[in-house]
Amino acid sequence: YAIAGTTISRCESVKDLGVTFDTKLAYSQHIDEITCKASRAYGSVIRNCKSFKSPEALLALYTTYIRSHLEYASVIWNPFYNQDKSALEGLQTKFYCPTDISIYRANLKLLIIITTNTRILNA
Repeated sequence: YAIAGTTISRCESVKDLGVTFDTKLAYSQHIDEITCKASRAYGSVIRNCKSFKSPEALLALYTTYIRSHLEYASVIWNPFYNQDKSALEGLQTKFYCPTDISIYRANLKLLIIITTNTRILNA
C-alpha cells in the first residue's frame, strides 16, 4: 500500500490497549507475552514472600500480581489452542502447588478457586 507516494510497510503484529494482535488473530504471541510477564511476577512474589504460609495471603498475592496479568482483556483473546490454555493454567498450578497435582486440586477446593481456563470462558 502507498499513501501520497510513501510506501507503507506491512507488520506482522500490533499492540493495542495491551493486547497483541497478529495477522491471523491467533493471539499466541499475546499469550506468550502475558505468561512471560506473569512468570516474572511469580518469581518476584516467591522471592519476596517465602515466609507467607496463610492460604488466604497466597490467594491475595496470586490474584493481585499474577492473575491480573493473565486475565486482562481475556474476553478479546480467549485462548483457542490447547497449548495456550496449558500455558495459562500452568502458572496457577505452579503457584498453588509446584510439586504435586493432587495438592493443587485440594488447594483449589479449599480456597474455592476455579481454574484459569474456566474463569476466562465465563468472563
